[in-house]
Amino acid sequence: MRHYVDAKVPIPPAETLDPITNKSIPNPELEKWVKTDQYILTEIRRTITEPMLNQINGFKTAREVWNHFEKSYFDERCGKVPELRHRLLTLRKDSLKVGDYFDQIFKIRNDLRFLGHPVSDGDLVHCALGGLGREYDGFVQGVGSVEPTRGKHSKGKELD
Repeated sequence: MRHYVDAKVPIPPAETLDPITNKSIPNPELEKWVKTDQYILTEIRRTITEPMLNQINGFKTAREVWNHFEKSYFDERCGKVPELRHRLLTLRKDSLKVGDYFDQIFKIRNDLRFLGHPVSDGDLVHCALGGLGREYDGFVQGVGSVEPTRGKHSKGKELD
């Protein structure tokens, strides 16, 4: 797949010479390239979040999409990871519906995971509870008093 999205690898030319007639004909390699590229583009669109999908509206090739995401998310100068971490730490529910608040948290978590900087479940819970506001203090305290369960593969005493 890499050669379909790598800008250093040239896209096959639209035409090639027929070895028998020595005339220009449509290049079958380009036809294969376009078919595979469109499959990759469909898979990218199928697996990304709605806000990311809105960013690539109008892009025609997987290469265009990949290059956009590389520039947007992997450029060290743009500082996406610190920005996302800051947003996660400072996000507040305020007037948001609870579902919308958690949707934003999970979107940030997914973006950080996509960038290779996953957030632990504990940190995610800590951030989510921290942004709920005073009206949820009873709930936050209740969650804080519950001891986490241990899975069958964790070290230490297991819960029955």
